[in-house]
Amino acid sequence: AHVFNQMLASRVRGGEWNAIAPGDVCMLHGSRSFFTCDDVGEDIRARAVAGDVHPGLPLWGRGAPAMARCRELLACLPDECRDICEFLEASALELSWRPARLLPDEFCWQYGTDKTLRLDFALGAGSYATAVLAEFVQYKEGRVE
Repeated sequence: AHVFNQMLASRVRGGEWNAIAPGDVCMLHGSRSFFTCDDVGEDIRARAVAGDVHPGLPLWGRGAPAMARCRELLACLPDECRDICEFLEASALELSWRPARLLPDEFCWQYGTDKTLRLDFALGAGSYATAVLAEFVQYKEGRVE
């Protein structure tokens, strides 16, 4: 997960966390199905905007070094990540993919009469509600505002 998070952080810094680039793995929304997108045409861009496909990032394991995009992403990371990747490969973990962005399903919100906010949404396996909730809160000097 650390390597995935570092790759995602790199894409966020580059402003490309939600865009599909040539060579990226595309994840189908709501499933673990994926395909490699060598040519990013208007159809892929439209599907990404609609939330049907998401850029995918690897959960490192055996098979990743053979993929050009994995090598490219890893090259931009700190040396510690390469050491972790070598360990994961040596431990015979299998490569898997996760989307680089999270779009909750069935999202709805409601203000209560007591000035509380109620959020309801569904997430796929491997997604965390805290990641969604963090986007609603600003932290300053240890305080929640």
